[in-house]
Amino acid sequence: MMGFAAGGHLVSTAATHFDAGDPAAADPVDRVSCRPDFLVLGYPVISFTAPNTDQGSVTNLLGENPDPKLREELSNELQVKPQTPPTFLFTTSGDTVVLAENSCAFYLALHKARVPAEMHIFESGLRIVLA
Repeated sequence: MMGFAAGGHLVSTAATHFDAGDPAAADPVDRVSCRPDFLVLGYPVISFTAPNTDQGSVTNLLGENPDPKLREELSNELQVKPQTPPTFLFTTSGDTVVLAENSCAFYLALHKARVPAEMHIFESGLRIVLA
């Protein structure tokens, strides 16, 4: 799966909150895991709890006053486990909307869980924002 900015949050959520499937399910679709095989995340929104969290993303994705437990549950750097898929991250130091610290936090969580990961932080670059 590939996602950018808020789409990166969606993809990192799919990678950290997946269902392993139910081998006993009657429906063959329900027997299969929904875990992505790998991720590509471009300047992703990752954390809703860190001091450098983009509050606009929090409001847009969770509403005006989200429950602190929901913020923590959807702070995907806190949800990484060894089963999280291998991940390639890229961002720029110059991004003032979604700070590079989001990618760094996710990379460090992946590293700690021994999940294969690679990250590139470019000094500057073009960030496309859709209105």
